[in-house]
Amino acid sequence: MSCPKCGKDYTGVPVISRADNKTNICLRCGFVEGLEAAGHTGEKMEALVKAFDDSAEIIMEYLNGKYDGGLLQRKR
Repeated sequence: MSCPKCGKDYTGVPVISRADNKTNICLRCGFVEGLEAAGHTGEKMEALVKAFDDSAEIIMEYLNGKYDGGLLQRKR
């Protein structure tokens, strides 16, 4: 499916847009709409979206059998 908000193809269950409460959008756009609704902006919002994107990448690698565990290593 293609997300009408960002135009990117996505798989999985869509979420309902907060903008009109009826349009199906991708999970990432739904996450961004939720952050906006909660009042997040600027660098904090960018950091949260990056964390979301990184998590999605890990999940897809795991599901495709390509996850090496490296992205979860935290620097101390």
